[in-house]
Amino acid sequence: MPFNLAQGKVRIIVFFSPTCSHCIANANGLQQLVLDKLSTPDIEVYAVWMKILDTDNRQAVDRAATVLHDKRVHHYWDEKSVLNAQLLDAIMFDVQLRLYNIQLLYDRTATWDKRLPRPPYWMQEYRGAPGPIWDAPTFANEVLKALEDKSLDTPAPH
Repeated sequence: MPFNLAQGKVRIIVFFSPTCSHCIANANGLQQLVLDKLSTPDIEVYAVWMKILDTDNRQAVDRAATVLHDKRVHHYWDEKSVLNAQLLDAIMFDVQLRLYNIQLLYDRTATWDKRLPRPPYWMQEYRGAPGPIWDAPTFANEVLKALEDKSLDTPAPH
């Protein structure tokens, strides 16, 4: 994933299941309320499609990827959910489960060395996980703040 190559840009990493209806709805919200409204080239999105449900496969990723159709979005298929442990570590959620339907927002200076860095802001849809529940307009406001190099709100529990 060329995360570090986009340093100087605001970066978003999303973790979705390609056949989860909530994930597809949230991907659509990200496309319509963030990417369609913010045409700046200073945003890069990395969509990590994970195998979570029995119906998740490469063909489902190809279909789901059409929802996030912006040229600034890079799609990845994580069939074995390899990045899940790093995701849990990054948001300091110490449970042994597959977490998905989560959107991480990084400022222009973030660097991914060996581990996924802790995001300054994120939203999720797993009740009980740290961070606020997904709300596309709120997330869009945080993206705007990141683009303006303003500090981001600390994700509070929901």
